[in-house]
Amino acid sequence: MSDSSRSNARGGGNPLDPIANAHDEIDYRAFAPVSRQLAASYACIAEMGLPASAVAVAMLGATVNFYECFGMSQELPSTLRALADTLEFTRPMS
Repeated sequence: MSDSSRSNARGGGNPLDPIANAHDEIDYRAFAPVSRQLAASYACIAEMGLPASAVAVAMLGATVNFYECFGMSQELPSTLRALADTLEFTRPMS
């Protein structure tokens, strides 16, 4: 991994920074009903026998569709790279 990629994973120009910095502006409780519904829907799919990895890929596909629906697909590659760098090089996502 290049030094600039590591720098991005540590926060310098990280596309995830606006998400982390906006936490005070977002009432995450508003997302709870949708999150519960999505989790229940994906759990039903998993209970039908699909491997968890297939369900996870379907969830990522839904994310790609979300970005496309809102005209943000150009932002997705850098966001996914930053997320991957964060997972690999800095803190766990929780």
